[in-house]
Amino acid sequence: MIKEIKLTLFSEYRSVLMGVAIIFIMASHSLGRFALNGNIGVEWFLISSAIGQFYSLKKNDEKWSFYKRKIIRVLPAYLIIAIPYFLF
Repeated sequence: MIKEIKLTLFSEYRSVLMGVAIIFIMASHSLGRFALNGNIGVEWFLISSAIGQFYSLKKNDEKWSFYKRKIIRVLPAYLIIAIPYFLF
């Protein structure tokens, strides 16, 4: 029998863990090889982002609305950066 992994505690403190991960990433970029375990911040951030995406998708089983919300949220920022970059 496989037990379901309970991620509610992790989800509750996800923003705090993402903040700590960002601090690790910034320390790694600014201190370089002198930062201890700086690369672990990237893994923490990716895992907490993936768990957030999972819970967001789990709220509503309709996948099209999930992807539509993500596209509406990401596309304007992407276009603001991409259009000037590709024009010049």
